[in-house]
Amino acid sequence: MIVQLLATWIPALLIALSGVMKLSGHPKILEGMTTLGVGRYVRLLGVMELAFAILFVMPATFKLP
Repeated sequence: MIVQLLATWIPALLIALSGVMKLSGHPKILEGMTTLGVGRYVRLLGVMELAFAILFVMPATFKLP
């Protein structure tokens, strides 16, 4: 039970943190993403990461069939 919770929440929190960093406009993140060629989409990627993290921890959506 505890292992399953940790295996679910730790990755979800890391993904959510990444999304928050992208939404905050942190200069290092913007510089790295611009280097990769996706600088225009940093905010969109941040929103998508937050949505993914939320879906990942919802009981109805985190299990594969």
